[in-house]
Amino acid sequence: FGSGEWTESKTLRAPARPGKSAGLGILSLILGVIFIVLAGLIFATTTWHVLPDTGKVFLVLACSALFFGVSLMAEKLFHIHKTSNAFYVLGSAFLFLVVVAAAYFKLLGPGFILDRENRWKVLWVGSLVLEISFFTGLKRFDDRVYTQVSLWGLSVSMFFLAKAFSMTWGGFVSMMSIYASFLIIIRKFLENPRHEGQGDLKKILAEGIRSFAPIQFWFFCGIAVIRGLFAEGRMLAEVC
Repeated sequence: FGSGEWTESKTLRAPARPGKSAGLGILSLILGVIFIVLAGLIFATTTWHVLPDTGKVFLVLACSALFFGVSLMAEKLFHIHKTSNAFYVLGSAFLFLVVVAAAYFKLLGPGFILDRENRWKVLWVGSLVLEISFFTGLKRFDDRVYTQVSLWGLSVSMFFLAKAFSMTWGGFVSMMSIYASFLIIIRKFLENPRHEGQGDLKKILAEGIRSFAPIQFWFFCGIAVIRGLFAEGRMLAEVC
């Protein structure tokens, strides 16, 4: 080799390994969360009973905002994708708790309190808030399990809706059958060949709803058919 080539080869260095910096980022994040939790526990045990009801609800909301902020920091500064996603889910869960806490302290009016049938309205509104947050994060997660959880959460929210309005079992099955039919229509729309590209929101939804929609459709339509057959058999027995 020539002297110039030898000098150049000596100056070349191996690229820095990202594992060390990522490990330091995770360690810093964990330590920060531990200190925040400890501070929250001290505050809750000494000052919680002094706060007014509105202040308690805003404190839960602040916890949700904190988790979303840590999620953003973990994604943008430390580039820790999975940790960022975990904190995003925690922030979304605390949004649900905000609605429950507001209802518990009777800040949403007499129709939205955790008592008797009204509790289903609270759970329905809380699940809607949770689902909005989950679906907002679909593109950033781009994960099959997360997408399925978000979609099944819709069915749970529909169940809360039926309970909130004291819907009969037959009315619930009919509503869910119509809902499942709409899912099939949405599936056909999303499976358009033009919707391509990794991370594309329509593609993520199309992949998730491909298995979700048929399960919902055949399950609830099957229940509706079986229920109709039993009703017809009962009518025939009464006639005879």
